[in-house]
Amino acid sequence: MEVPGRQFSQQCCEGFDLTDPIISCRLEFYCGNTIVLDLNSRPLPNLRHLKLDVAVFAGVLEYISDLDSVVRWLSFQVAMCVASYGCAHTRPRTIGRFKETIRRTGAVWPGLRNGAGWINTFTEDALVQTFSAEGFILTETHVWHVGESSERIFVFSSVARRRETNVPRGYRYLS
Repeated sequence: MEVPGRQFSQQCCEGFDLTDPIISCRLEFYCGNTIVLDLNSRPLPNLRHLKLDVAVFAGVLEYISDLDSVVRWLSFQVAMCVASYGCAHTRPRTIGRFKETIRRTGAVWPGLRNGAGWINTFTEDALVQTFSAEGFILTETHVWHVGESSERIFVFSSVARRRETNVPRGYRYLS
C-alpha cells in the first residue's frame, strides 16, 4: 500500500486511515517487523501461519474493551506474551474503585486530574487470572518506572505451546 512518500505492507495497514499523518508516521516506524492490529475490532485474524513466538504489548492492554477475548485469541497465536499494565490499586465495588475508574478513563471528575483514556480496570490479581484462564502462567514481573509513576511488566508463558516454539525455558526477555 502506498501513501505519498511512504510504503507499507497491506497486512500491516489494513483498517487504518493512511491519510492521517500521525497514523502513517506511526505505521512507518512500527511496520518493519511488527504486526499492527486493532484489538477492539472483530474478528481478530488468525496469525498461526506466521508461527509467532512472542507478543509484546507496551501501553496497549488498558485500551482493550474485551481483554478476555483478546487473551483467548492470543493463546492460539503465541507461546509468550510480554505486557505492561497500569494495575488498579483499589478494591472492586468500592467508591475508591469508582473514582479510580473515572480517573483512568479520562473523564473529568472534581478533585481528580484527567486520566489516560483507559477503558478497563484490572488489579494485578485479576490480570494474572485473565491470562491464567487461557493457559498462560506468569513467569516474571518487573517494575517499569516512568517519571514519578510506575507500572508492572508481566511475562506470561503458555505451557501448552512452549513445545511448539523456539522459546527456550528460562529465557529472560527483560533485564
